[in-house]
Amino acid sequence: MEKIIANEILATLHESSYVVDKILGELKGACPEEPFHACAMLLAYVMSDMFDNVMAPMYDEHPDLAPDWYREGPPRGRPAITPLKLPLKARQALLDAFETAYEKVQAAGHRLSQLPDPLEVALYAQGIHQVSVSLCRARVTLLMADVE
Repeated sequence: MEKIIANEILATLHESSYVVDKILGELKGACPEEPFHACAMLLAYVMSDMFDNVMAPMYDEHPDLAPDWYREGPPRGRPAITPLKLPLKARQALLDAFETAYEKVQAAGHRLSQLPDPLEVALYAQGIHQVSVSLCRARVTLLMADVE
């Protein structure tokens, strides 16, 4: 990824985590300890996913964008994915199919705003996100495939 794009994405992710962290800080005095702890755990899960899946790979690729504490630790590296061996034509056909499927899943997700129940929207959005993640993982696996 180009450094300027990585920097822009990282800045946006920092802003998004700041917004949630700020609200959590405001809730600390207004919530009983147990609900506050549950909210803090939600934030921890979000931050962990954001860091592991997006930020750390960008820091690995562009160490000068990483904070000092990250540069001092061991590099993460790429997740282990078992490489496939595919004919070029098969790989391209599958890539095209997964890309089309991903676009359709994203389009389906945009339709969720038509639902009146916020809980229903959130539950289906989570499911659509999981399908999107699976499709992206499949595309990564295909892009890393050994072409015969």
